[in-house]
Amino acid sequence: MGISKTLAGLLLAMPLPTLAAGAIPQRGELEKKAFEDSIGGYRLKPPKDWVTVPVSPEARQEGLALQMEDGARLLRVVLVDSPDEFSEWVKRVSAELTRLFNPEPSEKVEAFQLDRPELDEQQEISALPVHHRRWLAKIRYPGGAPADAWIDTWFFAREQDKIGLVFTVSEGDKFARSWLDAFERSAKSLQIFEPSPVVGSGAGASYAERLEAARAEAERTPGWRVVATPSEKFILTTSSDNQKFVDEVIDRLERSRQVFEEDYPPPADFRHVSIVRLCGTEEEFHRYGKTGGGVMGWFNPDSTELVLFDAKDIDRNMSYAVMTHEAFHQYCHFLFGRSEAHRWFDEGHGDYYGGMKFSERGKPKITARMPGGLERLTGIRELIQSGTHAPLADHLNFDHEQWQTQGPGNTSCYEESWSIVYMLRQGMLGEVNPKVWRPEYARILPSYIETLRKGFAAAYEEARRKQAEQAAEAAAAAPAELDSDDLGEETVRRIWKEALDASWGKIDLARFEEDWKLYVKKYLKD
Repeated sequence: MGISKTLAGLLLAMPLPTLAAGAIPQRGELEKKAFEDSIGGYRLKPPKDWVTVPVSPEARQEGLALQMEDGARLLRVVLVDSPDEFSEWVKRVSAELTRLFNPEPSEKVEAFQLDRPELDEQQEISALPVHHRRWLAKIRYPGGAPADAWIDTWFFAREQDKIGLVFTVSEGDKFARSWLDAFERSAKSLQIFEPSPVVGSGAGASYAERLEAARAEAERTPGWRVVATPSEKFILTTSSDNQKFVDEVIDRLERSRQVFEEDYPPPADFRHVSIVRLCGTEEEFHRYGKTGGGVMGWFNPDSTELVLFDAKDIDRNMSYAVMTHEAFHQYCHFLFGRSEAHRWFDEGHGDYYGGMKFSERGKPKITARMPGGLERLTGIRELIQSGTHAPLADHLNFDHEQWQTQGPGNTSCYEESWSIVYMLRQGMLGEVNPKVWRPEYARILPSYIETLRKGFAAAYEEARRKQAEQAAEAAAAAPAELDSDDLGEETVRRIWKEALDASWGKIDLARFEEDWKLYVKKYLKD
């Protein structure tokens, strides 16, 4: 899964995107039609032509209801329980603003002085008491040019979720004063109403209920829609208006899942519905994930969301390859009960399936080549030829950070894992030359995954038992879902070790390493 446990992506060598700003400076105009959030229970007129950025599931849980941007101009609407919680959001937005001005983020930046507003007043809007504060934030960091920015906030003391608005604009903006006036008009346009009930989409929800919940969520971001899939194993949220491309994505997702399930059959009670967010443009993709160039897609284990974009301006085949790669991570996450395997298994299989070629119909064909900058075969041959690959005893046992940084290049880890998995899976299909294939190799992957699944299942059962006991003592409800964080690092590492012992521990690893190197150099065909 590539970047980290919370943001796992496929990396490429690409230029960083530039910060998008409004093409024509505006003088603080507002939209004529109010934006309405039925779940949040409010409506307001936002700044005109600002881009609405979807809110991630994690940020939504933390209270972020709406985010709009126009370069360094920002709007954040948050739903909070208290003024103190809103103050924390103001600090977060100030840090976000600092990152926008600072091309090389540093911890040595001037702290935002929350207790020193330029303006501090009480108003009444929509029959609600409102606390209005404004700061001129000093953006200072080593080696950077000084930059000042206005942070304008409005806190509505509603009886249920309080509503907080945070606006920002650079003090050097030609129309800064006009924007500050517009922010006030926007705040004064806010109206409240009874929120719509939140549609349930938990573990026991039906596909129809999950679909309804996804559509209610998509309505909170103009320009986004939800698409169901024939298998009812995916829900696609997209901003793309290219229906042919969306249909192709769905077809490839469905057929990829069939291959995953054939190779690694799910248990009988496997009912997971995969959430996929398909951004219409690369710029939109980077805005959503706050990522830079080189990231083509990711699977987020915390939100269980797969995030992609249409790489039509780069190579759409790369979109498809990354989609399949990350879709395997998503499938595997739930196959192990919201847990993960070693990096060699996860990333090796992601690239293995990322090399699938699709015809108009029928089962996709596994190949040894992925498109563009994702191709691994050339790299692993160079590593083995130069002797710079990591010894298998190390590579197989690496934790996430060790795996990612094993070198000598930033894709070496992917190349080595891909070639190991490719040999094992092709050997199980009878496609590896007998000179480098031995019968015991066929049991490595089945034994590994069987031990891993049983280990996680037993650990979760024990964790649920303990939590149920604690909940009973406290007269509270036990958590609905657990993930590997609830098991603890020691338990996860124990399960990983048991899986390695039951698979790789049953063969002569030194002999396999020699067979593997010879296979890559001589017998692995394009």
